[in-house]
Amino acid sequence: MSKAKRRNFWKSLSLAATIILAPTLGAVGAQAKTLEDIRIEDQILLTQIKTNWDKVVEMARGQTVKWWFWSGDQEFNKYVSQWSANRVKELYDINLVFVPIKDTVEGVNQVVNEKNAGKHSDGAVDMQWISSENLKTMIQGDLLFTGWPWLLPNSKYVDYGDPTIADQGGLVVGNTAQVWERYQYVFVYNGDQIKEPPSTFAGILEWCKKNPGKFTYPAPPDFTGRGQLTSLLYEISGGYNQWLGPYDDQLWKKWRIPFLDYLNELKPYLWRNGETYPETVAVQDQLFASGELWWTHTAFFGLPARNVLKGTWPKSTRTSVIDAGTLSGTGSISIPYNSSSKAAAVVVADFLTSAEAQYEKALPEGVGDGWILDLDLLPSDFQAKFKDMPILPATLPPGILATHQSPTATSYHVAIERDWREHVLKGKPYK
Repeated sequence: MSKAKRRNFWKSLSLAATIILAPTLGAVGAQAKTLEDIRIEDQILLTQIKTNWDKVVEMARGQTVKWWFWSGDQEFNKYVSQWSANRVKELYDINLVFVPIKDTVEGVNQVVNEKNAGKHSDGAVDMQWISSENLKTMIQGDLLFTGWPWLLPNSKYVDYGDPTIADQGGLVVGNTAQVWERYQYVFVYNGDQIKEPPSTFAGILEWCKKNPGKFTYPAPPDFTGRGQLTSLLYEISGGYNQWLGPYDDQLWKKWRIPFLDYLNELKPYLWRNGETYPETVAVQDQLFASGELWWTHTAFFGLPARNVLKGTWPKSTRTSVIDAGTLSGTGSISIPYNSSSKAAAVVVADFLTSAEAQYEKALPEGVGDGWILDLDLLPSDFQAKFKDMPILPATLPPGILATHQSPTATSYHVAIERDWREHVLKGKPYK
């Protein structure tokens, strides 16, 4: 783009806030082939989000948003591909397309490859459900459209004062991605078989020795198995605070031997004597449903009640937490820098943080997911709806979950997975 054209763009921004910039944005988008062009277009859109939201909504009409989304949970998939897609079509005439992926890193790799190839516009990914680790990768690679989340109208309801919302694995969100769902790991057990579940990992080890073959965990890098091992690390080392900063090799070396000692002592009492592990948490859930296992583990604390309602898990299903706390946090929505539908993507992201969308996602017969809103800030009718939401027997009360939260130490995931694979799965010496 010539210098003269760029001067005209910036001159247009100095006009009254009522100026209609949608045609200008369309013209830029048609020739946005350089990073400089993309940044100019982004600044124009950010100005519109901040000063004239109605114009952003108008610009979004008719656009298609390709949402790359983890396909591992049927109810979450239905919430996105059916309920959410229908609502944004009705409200905004936006076509929300569900793109199923096995791991969020697939979307990251797609954007990385496009940037390396010089494809700075019309990218394949318009929006992502992204984890803190992958979000960090995209921030470091300058792969995101940034500056928009705090500007969204519904951001005023997001509980940014909650550290498990504002901080994702050491990343302060709000500028780079919009939080939209909350997770917290819980242990799931069959109440007919287990009357008093142990509340420590030391207690789980003793329980397994008395009841061999009924407990296991998914093999890392499955996120649920890795989460369970991270919680174990916290208990063994006396808490999570020391693990939240950048990776410290001396700290890891200090605790890796007690960590591996525990896992190897536990190993022969696991399902199939620890010779193999479920590849994914979904496989472990099937073993629990069939009764082959008496325990499973989930990051979605509402999932057990949902599965009981569906009849796939026994009515005696119950959940518990570890005294030292279970991993908790939020998942976010990010928009790649080369998305061709940024206006529509921010409108969808805003809708997904609305009271309506958050309530629908939290219903136990649906996803049963946690919300990221400060209920005291909501209109009174939605405050009542959230507070009156039923708590089913397989779900722990919010008060218990809130007092057993611990953040995720993402800096140590590589070390956890590596040492588990080498010294637990393969049994190589480590002392």
